[in-house]
Amino acid sequence: LCRRWFPRYTVGFAIACLQVVGAGFSLWVPFTPDMLANRMSITLTVLLTLVAGNAARPPVIESVPYPTLHDHYAQCMLFFVASVIAMANIFVFTTCWGMYRGSGPNDGLSNYDYFDEDLKMVVNTLSDRWWCEDGPLLTSKGDFIVLVLTSAFLLLTNIVILIIAQLHRFTELLRVKHLVDAPDRKPSEHSKLVMCTPSGFFEELRRDDILGFIGYVNIIPQARFFWKIWRCCRKIQQGLCRCSTPAGPSGFHPLDSVKLLDEASDRARTSGTAAAEMGRLSVKMSASDTIRLLDVGSGEMGFYTYWYDQASERVRVEGISDPKLKYDKGKTFADMFVTSEDGASLLHDEFVKRFKLEDGGAPTTRGMARGVASFVGKGIRGGVNVGASPLRAVAAAMTDSDTLPGAVAVESDEAASPLVSAARDRDESPHAEQAERVNYVVMCLTGANRQLLRDDETGLKQLADLVASLNVLVRRYRIEVVSHFPQDIDEAMYELMATEWVVQNGDLDVSGFKLSPVYRTLKGGRPDASVALDEVTSEFADLHADADLAAMYRRAASAWSSRDSQAGDEGVDIVKDPTTNAPSEATVIAAELKQVPCMAVYHAFESDPKLMRSLLRARMFAGTLSAGSGSSQVTLRRAEGLDSSQVHSIPLGNRTPLVSMKLTAGLEEAFFAKDRPRTRVKARELLFGQAPFHETRPAWSEDGPVEPRRLKLWHDLVEACAAEAHLPTQQRGLFVGISAVYHAAAESKCDGRILDRDEFLEHLERRRDELVADGSTSGRALSNITLVIALVRSVLHKGAWIVCKRKWKIGKGDHCTDFLATWTLGMYLKQSGVLNGRVEAASAKPGRGSRGSRGSTG
Repeated sequence: LCRRWFPRYTVGFAIACLQVVGAGFSLWVPFTPDMLANRMSITLTVLLTLVAGNAARPPVIESVPYPTLHDHYAQCMLFFVASVIAMANIFVFTTCWGMYRGSGPNDGLSNYDYFDEDLKMVVNTLSDRWWCEDGPLLTSKGDFIVLVLTSAFLLLTNIVILIIAQLHRFTELLRVKHLVDAPDRKPSEHSKLVMCTPSGFFEELRRDDILGFIGYVNIIPQARFFWKIWRCCRKIQQGLCRCSTPAGPSGFHPLDSVKLLDEASDRARTSGTAAAEMGRLSVKMSASDTIRLLDVGSGEMGFYTYWYDQASERVRVEGISDPKLKYDKGKTFADMFVTSEDGASLLHDEFVKRFKLEDGGAPTTRGMARGVASFVGKGIRGGVNVGASPLRAVAAAMTDSDTLPGAVAVESDEAASPLVSAARDRDESPHAEQAERVNYVVMCLTGANRQLLRDDETGLKQLADLVASLNVLVRRYRIEVVSHFPQDIDEAMYELMATEWVVQNGDLDVSGFKLSPVYRTLKGGRPDASVALDEVTSEFADLHADADLAAMYRRAASAWSSRDSQAGDEGVDIVKDPTTNAPSEATVIAAELKQVPCMAVYHAFESDPKLMRSLLRARMFAGTLSAGSGSSQVTLRRAEGLDSSQVHSIPLGNRTPLVSMKLTAGLEEAFFAKDRPRTRVKARELLFGQAPFHETRPAWSEDGPVEPRRLKLWHDLVEACAAEAHLPTQQRGLFVGISAVYHAAAESKCDGRILDRDEFLEHLERRRDELVADGSTSGRALSNITLVIALVRSVLHKGAWIVCKRKWKIGKGDHCTDFLATWTLGMYLKQSGVLNGRVEAASAKPGRGSRGSRGSTG
């Protein structure tokens, strides 16, 4: 952003100052009977000019709904002219000249006119008050005081406005720099924000060079001196007001930008949540493995099994049609399984039933040797209390520490007994590895489980106990359980991968979708020109579908040649195959040599659903919209690749207005941050009662009717939070609505279809109005529909498209499989190599033969 202050803004502010000075010229109007009229005519003219100037805002802020610094400046000028200069003129006239003049003697309190015998003329007298006497600059003393006030006002106003503008500029641009540099997972020496010098050259700055940065963006000279004064004033303020607290991540303060940047860099280095690092799993997955994923949510668990069917060359899945395991009322996963005495046994029974496990024999020698070695080592050090629980002691010893990032790992002792080490070493042959190979069950703990188990030392130990005990019980099935804590960004990125995959390979209905002019770019957009196959494949190279493009081109050539033959064209003779009645290969080749009109290619392209889905995936698919019970997310896909995609979220879900929630630090920051005034007002009115605030209150019951006023307030709260949390806006392209967004579309009978934004919103608003008019008891449905309406309206451009679909059919006939675009599918596609085309390589490895069905060992 390059903003030229001179002459556009500088001259604009100077004109406003000159108008105030022009109003001050009225103070030189002499004392005459028409003094007030003359003075007020000047003042009124300046007032009208200021009003007109204030009404015509600069184009940059013309549509901004709130007053800006530019508006405040014009309002100050208007207020001073109307309240000071105009009132001073009235005061001087009434007190010095007088509203009603008499003809009697001057008593010092009233003014009068008399005939001077010596001068032979009528003489006007003034009041004897001191401000009516002659003053400096050929004005009265009262007028001179007003001139001094006017000069002081202009000087102070411009100084204050410049200081406020400088503070605002530093704050906002340093916030932008922080947003650009803070998420950098591999911080470099220089900032990603490149500066443009006044001479037009670009210059890189050091990442932590804040003083150098403000030297480029300052308004007032001596930016370093200004920075020091600001820091000193802040320290004084904090010393006088002990109640002030340091700014948090949302309450960004520019003076803390270096510290906040260092903290963000430390978090980026230590956390394993980055999308670019999702491949760093110490458990090796391949396409020839059967991967079982346990999605442990805050209120329910899903059991999914993924594998690659070599016979059909398709990914297969089980478990998506089965109902999820819901926890007992008022209980969490930790209550039911982690802290419960029989938790491992209960979870084992669910594994056997839902994963359809079959007994694969006794535990392997290698696994037993590893477990005994670990157990012996721990026993030597006294690290295991054998007397407390032998089962859990052996289980803890047998748990492998080679697990996913964030997985519960039990420390092993490399200095095990020589006897056990020898037994372990004898079992390291490739044949032993092939015979004893196990599959993994990845227990992925999401939502509140991260806080209850990962971030709590006691909970983490209890989870380690559960996993260890569970591994003892399931060892007979030749599987091993490992725990994993995917972060929000992991889930969002995996979800995006899964969605892109099902859009490409699924049964998305594209029959009503046509190529817009922006994609009709062959031969420079000329529809009547002819094009060759190599030009078509080059133009659509980003689709990575050369074989499909070649087949489409042949169909277009065949159709065009057949039409020309029927019309009597002398171009190409059609020789048809007697068995298929289709143009022969020679005819098609002749047509290819002659080239095909672009319109014929476009028509054949539109009639090919697979190519249309490829186009949607490659050029139009922009991201996903999702919502849950406690948050809503927008994931934006970038052209650079999935690893560079962005995830944005707000802490509002479809259950937020339905349940009471404890006001944690995160929620307090989301609802009451200083930079979210609209969210704060709406949240207090809808979700909170009287202060002090300790928890939210339900705005309406889940199975009760909803007042239209509260529904409107909920809609406004979501929109305010989306705007003030800086959710992306005016996004174009095709978005896929999943999770609660899909359920809102299904409730409104508009799921499974590609709709433009406004048509999609019409369906949702119509259903919402129907539920409200009927007095429906679907409180959660209304909450969800209203949430999605506000979210879609805040994020999508009116030219964007959206499709909400839950089940995607992939394959044909007996090989057709239903998929859900969940993050577990994305995790399997990414980690197994299916997404990256590593299927053949994985299948060719020793000991990993092809597998047409799962079997007990996967």
